[in-house]
Amino acid sequence: MAIYKHVLILSIVMGLLATTYAQHTLGVQEKLDSLVNAKKIPGIIVGISQNGQRKFIYSGYANTESELPMQPDRQVEIGSITKTFTAYILCRLLQDRKINDTTSFNRWLPDSVHANANLMGKSFLQLLNHTSGLPRLPSNLKGTREQPYAGYSEQDLYSYLTNAKLDTASTYSYSNLGMGLAGQLACLLSKQSYATLIDQYIVQPLKLTSTGLEANPKLPICTGYINGRATPYWQMGALQGAGSIKSTPGDMLTYLEFIAENQDDPIVKMIIAPTTKVNETLSIARAWHWLLLPDQQKILWHNGGTYGFSTFCGINSASKTVVFVAVNSFNANNISDGIGINILK
Repeated sequence: MAIYKHVLILSIVMGLLATTYAQHTLGVQEKLDSLVNAKKIPGIIVGISQNGQRKFIYSGYANTESELPMQPDRQVEIGSITKTFTAYILCRLLQDRKINDTTSFNRWLPDSVHANANLMGKSFLQLLNHTSGLPRLPSNLKGTREQPYAGYSEQDLYSYLTNAKLDTASTYSYSNLGMGLAGQLACLLSKQSYATLIDQYIVQPLKLTSTGLEANPKLPICTGYINGRATPYWQMGALQGAGSIKSTPGDMLTYLEFIAENQDDPIVKMIIAPTTKVNETLSIARAWHWLLLPDQQKILWHNGGTYGFSTFCGINSASKTVVFVAVNSFNANNISDGIGINILK
């Protein structure tokens, strides 16, 4: 099985009708129940925050074997939404050190990597907006069927980068490798682990209680499924900045509310500023994507996927609405994206 791409750009199903907020909430519940009853997914949870008012809508099971119901305190893998955390942390570190993100990152890597002419002049910004030309994944992954990134060390990463060749034919090419490298560079700049950086720059300031690289053993854990079979949470080694974070819907709403409410903050303003246009409806900021809807509304969003989860998060600044969606099933982004986008509409 090919390794999951983490993010499925615009895998959006516009299946819900535009209604009032209260009617829409009822419509969402009906939609979730119908998906679970049709056995299309084991379980799903939607967290919505609008003007400071929160609501959680959920259906199905966090674990089908024990029939543990889906609830707001269930911890899930957020997948590639991790990349937005990485962008925030790296931009904070660069600002603190007065380094422009258009600076080449090569000088902070080992000498063997620094000698690769293909990487010369490639910037931090190009890692964050997927324009570096690095491939989606390195060719020297050595994990297992269920843990494709397992055991991937810093040395493995540097070994690959020593001879890495870049795609120069396109300007935008989504890269888990590039964002994993961005996370590793944050560690090199700070001389701290990625887990420590998450805690220092995001978890502690926002008072998150259930967010980190490891699942919280004190919480009920939501089980992820692939084709109906339970699958373990991913361990991503040196590429952890691309997709390793575990969190709860409540913590994710706190994180999204912070981004939505602090768009004048220098770092938030920086990471959500569009940097390059992918097509007529999609632009890329730093990790985040901007979607232009047919009615000209703009939505800031990212999604994610692992072998056990499909997730979506988004912000509509005009309506002051943020949404987080998690489905505990592989390759269900058509569901999580579609529901999230329609709520934000």
